[in-house]
Amino acid sequence: MNATGEVVSRVAMTGLNPHFHTSTYMEHAFLQQPEISKYSEAVNEVHYYGTGCSTAALKEIVAKALRQVFPKAKITVQHDLMAAALATLGHEAGISCILGTGSNSVYYDGKNITKSQAGLGFVLGDEGSASHIGRQLIRAFLYQNMPAHLQQDFADSYNMQREDFIQHTLRKPHVNTFLAGFAPFADKHLDEPFIKQLLRECFDEFVQLHVLSFDRAKEVPVSFVGTVAFHFKGILQEVLEARGLRLGPVVQKPIDGLVLLSKKLYLKGMSP
Repeated sequence: MNATGEVVSRVAMTGLNPHFHTSTYMEHAFLQQPEISKYSEAVNEVHYYGTGCSTAALKEIVAKALRQVFPKAKITVQHDLMAAALATLGHEAGISCILGTGSNSVYYDGKNITKSQAGLGFVLGDEGSASHIGRQLIRAFLYQNMPAHLQQDFADSYNMQREDFIQHTLRKPHVNTFLAGFAPFADKHLDEPFIKQLLRECFDEFVQLHVLSFDRAKEVPVSFVGTVAFHFKGILQEVLEARGLRLGPVVQKPIDGLVLLSKKLYLKGMSP
């Protein structure tokens, strides 16, 4: 983004996480992008929001890489949950949630994240996420609890046997991504009562554990980022309203909300 608040360039790249990647690895990953290399000397301010940036030490791993890539820039590194809050709520207090491959939620006071409801990962938690929805679909299929026509379409769509599912979930890496890959089946059959009820149960579990746990949950908007929230917004709203909650903004990609907020602030002469 330039000084007038206009987007100069967008770059899509693989995810980086300081839990797993070193500063050197990240530096190389950034510099492999031609658009980043092109502007590296011209950038004077970098705001990075990323997975795993939860402690000062982890943030420093990312910041160290960014200082090498953007030597003239002021570097700010924050958790991706802050990106979700800013992208949906701006400077309004509320609850900000992520519903994508995984799930998470925080209470945001308009400036800072003051409380978080840490998730337990896809094995024990990630309620309401794509991996949770995928897991429930697979269970229903293997236990033959789906209506017959959905059972047949699931079998035809994925051509996997019971042993294939067991192999993938017990012995192969990236199980959360594997499970999340079945969530589009729910989107495909969204008009089916069985699918609607499955989604309601997944989202209601998320709401009970990750939204109603905040003291002011019924006083502030509950906002969401992520593909799952975006595609199933209607059912999500039903679940929230049934619990006496108010749905706030829902965006598929936090970057869109961040760009819009940044443009408004730059035009006012303020920093994001």
